Amino acid sequence: QEGWDRLRAPREGRAWLVDGHELVNRPGPRLVDTVELLAHLLHPSAVDRAAAPHLAVPLSTVPPAPV
Repeated sequence: QEGWDRLRAPREGRAWLVDGHELVNRPGPRLVDTVELLAHLLHPSAVDRAAAPHLAVPLSTVPPAPV
């Protein structure tokens, strides 16, 4: 994505792609999973990543979108 290289978090491997459809866009029982996952992404040493590990991937592992 244009401009990402100017942001420190993506350069340092601290940007994540989260499945919004499964976690963020809809309220419901997955709300607890969402909070746990976001807590882990913000504080990995304090919160275990047991909740929905497949629903967030490091942005650095995602191939660039076709132009």
